[in-house]
Amino acid sequence: MSLDITRLRLDSASQRADRFIDNNIVTWVNEEITEQIRDTVRALGLSERVINAITTEKTGFMKADVVFDLRGPNDEPLDEFLENGFAPHDIEAKGKEQGGADVLSWIDQFGTRKFAKRVRHPGFIGYHFMETGERQFTPELTRRIEKETSEFMQKERFK
Repeated sequence: MSLDITRLRLDSASQRADRFIDNNIVTWVNEEITEQIRDTVRALGLSERVINAITTEKTGFMKADVVFDLRGPNDEPLDEFLENGFAPHDIEAKGKEQGGADVLSWIDQFGTRKFAKRVRHPGFIGYHFMETGERQFTPELTRRIEKETSEFMQKERFK
């Protein structure tokens, strides 16, 4: 009989701890990982639009993920390009018949306007701030969960 009561109390304590983690996981992930990644992106000099595209989402019981969802004007995903980069490629003017322009136009690093029908983009290696940030800051999240849960359970012992 007393073994059954002990088992029930342990199950109850475990369930309370799980609920505590579930109720706080989004806040902890946001503070320990998401905000740290946002600080990294700020330090890179990227725009507030990019920074605000990095969010925390609850994905299940005791689960939350850091999400990077940056979209272009036609709802095309841009986040993948900033995170992982892209290979060198050619860019061609679409032409007026296709709803574009007959020539490409840009301002170079010296402030001179340039025109061309076709250019070779050198590619971009990507920033990898999501991958690096999650790997770098996840251990701190783990420590935070352990500390917060331990403190919670100490308080709960007296209830």
